[in-house]
Amino acid sequence: MKTLYLILMIVLVTNLNSLGQSVNKILENGKLIKRQEKIFLEYNNGKLFYDYGKVPVDFNPLTDSSIFLIDNTSVNIWIKSLNPLKFNNKFNIIEIEDIIESNYNEAFGKLIKGLSSLLPPPAAAPPAPVTPTPEQLACDNYTDYLIKGVKKINNLLDNNNNKNVNSIFNKLSSLTFNHSISTDTSLINQNIKTLIKQNENIKLRIQSLRDSINIFSCSPSLKFQEFTVKTLVTNILSEAELERIVQEKRFKNLNKLSLLVRTTIETANKIGASEQLYTPLEPVTAIRGKVKYAVIEISKGGFKLNNTDIEKAEIVQAEETDKITSILVIRKFFRFIPDVSAGVAFTDITFPKFGTAVDANGRTIIADAGEEKLRKVNVSAMINFNYFAPDIRPLYPFAQLGLGTNFDYPTFFTGGGINIDRRIALSGGWASTWVKQLNELKIGDPVPGTADLEKDITQEFNWFKPYFSIQLKF
Repeated sequence: MKTLYLILMIVLVTNLNSLGQSVNKILENGKLIKRQEKIFLEYNNGKLFYDYGKVPVDFNPLTDSSIFLIDNTSVNIWIKSLNPLKFNNKFNIIEIEDIIESNYNEAFGKLIKGLSSLLPPPAAAPPAPVTPTPEQLACDNYTDYLIKGVKKINNLLDNNNNKNVNSIFNKLSSLTFNHSISTDTSLINQNIKTLIKQNENIKLRIQSLRDSINIFSCSPSLKFQEFTVKTLVTNILSEAELERIVQEKRFKNLNKLSLLVRTTIETANKIGASEQLYTPLEPVTAIRGKVKYAVIEISKGGFKLNNTDIEKAEIVQAEETDKITSILVIRKFFRFIPDVSAGVAFTDITFPKFGTAVDANGRTIIADAGEEKLRKVNVSAMINFNYFAPDIRPLYPFAQLGLGTNFDYPTFFTGGGINIDRRIALSGGWASTWVKQLNELKIGDPVPGTADLEKDITQEFNWFKPYFSIQLKF
């Protein structure tokens, strides 16, 4: 099982690399979480919904494309409290042992009901009234005392039966956590305490009757009655103690479940005018250069009754079903989000050209070789500083710096533009490049040869010229 879980986590982490790493997705789906604001989650009908702000107002479906941009160093995430008896989540879940004892309970019930048939039958009516001896009265009185004690224990066990446990469990399971008042469990907790206290009372009564049996004694002529009563009551008390122990386990497990519910309530906060309960999750830090993924798993499960008959049912752990996994992408917020892409820029830059020629006197001189014009530049790296502004979607403005290389002329671009429909970026601005200029020589000066011309040429930055650029994103 651990190996399977590890494999699933590796697959999950591998897939996470594609989440929250696209600027277009951030621009389109990014949610700015300002300081003092929180992220709120709500599980409803097998899906997870989210809202953010100081209090939740309007929930939207949470998808893997949802990206949360944190303006603070961390963000607090709250989830609308779920009843831990119906749902499993990332919090620890209590496991209880299934203590199904239906066959035993049925047998024990029959034993108690048959108590009267097991007792010594009443003597036949004498022809004339006979006054019992003092020894007979003492033995009969003690027998009546033991039998009444057994019946009292039986009545207490019936009152503390499984139906009460399951009824309380159903009340705990039906809590919606929608409101602090509707989630009040004080009365339920008091009922559980009453059941536990009654169970302790039964334990004391059983021990008291056992002590009485040890001192119960009849006269020699009534030893058979003494033996019969002792044997019967001892066996019944043993069965009663077994039933009491079973009930004690039920009560303790029920109390654990109640504690689980109370802990969920106590760790929750009342948020908003409706005072709905939200449980805090672990805060997520937002660090520059890092992307955090908050993975939340929720499934139906928890605990249930294993029988529709509330008197026969036992509380058992429910099978986990309808599991969902949702991911919150957490990034540090910056107003400008850089994006690097390639494209084509159109401009009008002129480059002077120089060469050598032979004049009328046969000398080699510097000559004007004309001009070279640059109309189209292949941009190898264009950096767009996208301005994050959710209110103007789907147009995303950006500032731009770029570098283009055509032949020997590196071209620099500075300008701005807009992203349209995430795939096309249109921009414009000013472009300039280094051009070759004569340093000390000038047109018409004599030179020994072409090598001297090359030595004199320097690179100078040209005046900016307008450009227009198109970038395609896939």
